[in-house]
Amino acid sequence: QGLEYVSQKLRGQSELTPEDYYVLDLVLEKGVLSDENVTMDDLKRLKAQQFTQVLPILDKLIQFDLVRRLPTDKAAEYQGNPILLPPSEQSDEEE
Repeated sequence: QGLEYVSQKLRGQSELTPEDYYVLDLVLEKGVLSDENVTMDDLKRLKAQQFTQVLPILDKLIQFDLVRRLPTDKAAEYQGNPILLPPSEQSDEEE
């Protein structure tokens, strides 16, 4: 049910570019994406040289409620919206 909703929601986001989807995929793959855990290979995959180049895309994904910024003082950390996570990861997060 949740995946159907997300699938429909994403299809409705015609403003999202392929680059936006690459960043979203990376966030979901890593669980938490931050300037501390992003690798050079990740940046190459996103066609970026620095993490700061990815920030505008992350901000856009936040506006679409697909990603959320985690409250932290040390680094910019981003996590996928829990509705996008597989059920096993959702229950781990709630505990």
